[in-house]
Amino acid sequence: VDQLGKWWEDWPLVIGMDDDEIRKIDGGSIGHFLNGLFDVEIKTPEHSFNTSWMVFSEGSLVDVIPGDDQYPYYQEGILRAFIDEDKLYIYNDCSDSKGVSSCDQIFTGILNNGLVSGEFMIDGRKSGTWTMRPSGKIKTQDFGETINPIADSHIYQYTYSNWNKASWGGYDKLGVGYHPSGGEKRAYLKFDIGNVQPNDIGKTTLKLYQYHTSGSTDLKLGIYEVTENWNEGRGLYKPQTLATGNEICWINQPDFETTLLSSFSPGSSINQWVEVDVTELVRNWAAGMPNNGLMIKGIGSFSGMGESMYGFYSREWEDQSLRPQLIITPMRKEGDVVTSDYDSEPISSMTKEVAGVLDGLRWELPCNGTGNTCGAKVQRPSETAILGGDPNQLYEVTLRFRGVVEYHSYSGGQQDGLWYIGGKSNQGSFNIYQLQTTDPVQTFFLNAEKSGIYRCWPIDYTRKIKVKGGSKVILSANAQDGALIGNHDGKGKPIIIPGIAPAPEPFNGQFIQMDVLSVVPVSVN
Repeated sequence: VDQLGKWWEDWPLVIGMDDDEIRKIDGGSIGHFLNGLFDVEIKTPEHSFNTSWMVFSEGSLVDVIPGDDQYPYYQEGILRAFIDEDKLYIYNDCSDSKGVSSCDQIFTGILNNGLVSGEFMIDGRKSGTWTMRPSGKIKTQDFGETINPIADSHIYQYTYSNWNKASWGGYDKLGVGYHPSGGEKRAYLKFDIGNVQPNDIGKTTLKLYQYHTSGSTDLKLGIYEVTENWNEGRGLYKPQTLATGNEICWINQPDFETTLLSSFSPGSSINQWVEVDVTELVRNWAAGMPNNGLMIKGIGSFSGMGESMYGFYSREWEDQSLRPQLIITPMRKEGDVVTSDYDSEPISSMTKEVAGVLDGLRWELPCNGTGNTCGAKVQRPSETAILGGDPNQLYEVTLRFRGVVEYHSYSGGQQDGLWYIGGKSNQGSFNIYQLQTTDPVQTFFLNAEKSGIYRCWPIDYTRKIKVKGGSKVILSANAQDGALIGNHDGKGKPIIIPGIAPAPEPFNGQFIQMDVLSVVPVSVN
C-alpha cells in the first residue's frame, strides 16, 4: 500500500491490504497510473449511490509547493476513473505550508495536469472539502453533445483599485460591454472540442445565459478568434486578486484576430439564453487551427457612448444548466443524403420561380497535378444565372455556400465572417472568390480571412442578399497567379464536403457550390 503514501492513516479500510486486494474491492473503478494499477474507488459505510470519496494527505499525494505538482498522473487517473460518478468529494485539511493552501494546490494540480476538459469542475468548497460535479453532460468531448468551457473569464479596463490588473477567472459571472467611467469589458471562453472532424460538423452554436443588462442595449457584440494561449486565473470579484504569470487581465490579454466572425445583439431581456452561430470558427479548430478560444467584445467605437453592459453566467455558476454551452450539431444522414441543421423543408414554388436557377450553381478550380500547391487547370471559372420573378420586385434570397477554399484578404468593405460585402482584393496572389449581382450592383467575397496560410478550409454558411427579379447573378473565382493551394487541411488530410460531389471522395482542388434555401419578397424601401 506504499503507493498510497499516508492514505492508510486516514483510511483504515485499506490497512494491511496489498494492491491486488485493493483492486478486488467490489464495485471499484480501476485507474491507470504511472506506478501501476490500483483501485481508486473504496466502498465505505459513508459511501452513497454514485458518490465517491478520496482522501489526499499533505506531503504524500499532492505537493503543496506552487508549480511543483509531483503526482499529476495520480490526479488525472482519479478524475478519469470517476468519469461516470455524479460527485467526487476530495478531503484535505487545507493547512498552509509556506503560506500556500494545500486545497488550492490540489485545485491547481488537477486543473493543470488532470482535469479532462468539461467532465468535472470545482463547484464549491466547505470546511476543506472540494465538491466536484460534472460541468455538463458526462464525456462532453464526445461528438454531438453539449460542451462546457474549460476556461472562461472577463477582463475590465477600469484602472480604479487595479481592476485592470485583477483576475476574474474564479468569478461566476461574465461581463461584456462598455461603461463611460470604467471603460470596456471583454469575455474570453475556451472549449475543448476533442476529436471532432470538420466534415462532421453541421452547425455550432454558442449559448450564453443572460442574467443582467444595464444602460443602452444598442451595443452589438462580436465574436473574435483568440490567437494566443491564456490562463483564466482563479480571482473573484475583488480588485486585490491581481493576475499573476499567464493569468488573463486587461493589461495581460492575449492577441486576437480583428476579423469579426459573428455578431449578435443580446437585447434588454434577461433570464434567457442568447445564441450565436460560431460554426466557421469551430470547423477551423477541428481542421487543425490552434484552438485558443474565442473573445466577445463590443463592436465599433465607444467615443461619446453611454453605459451598455451585458451580464452572463460563467462556468463557475452554481446551476450547471445555466453555464455557457457550445452545441455542436452533427451532419445527419437521411437515407444516402448527408445534411445539416441548415437544411430546411423543400423549397417553395416562389423560391423555384425566382431563384431556382441558383440552386446548385457551382464553380470548380481543379488542380493540374497534385501537391501542397498546384497549377490551376482553369484560372477564372465563372457561372452566371438570371433570376426569374418580377423585375420591379426586390427579393431577399437566403443562400448556402459550401466547398473547399483557401483564404484571401479583402479591404474597403464590411466583413461578416468569411462573407465580405463590397471592397476589393487586398493582395495579388491568393485566390479571389466572389458573388456579384447586377440589379442592384453588388459584390460579395466568399473566402474573407487572412491570406498567406498554405492550407484549405471547409466552408458551410448561409447569408442573405437582396436582389431584383431579372438580375444577373455571377459566381466566380480568380486564381490570380495561375496556382492554388491543394485540397488539404492543417493536418495534411484532404477535405471532403458531405453530400456534395465528389463525396465521399475529396475534390482535387477547390470549389464553391451555392444553394438556395428561401426567397421572400421585400419592400424596395
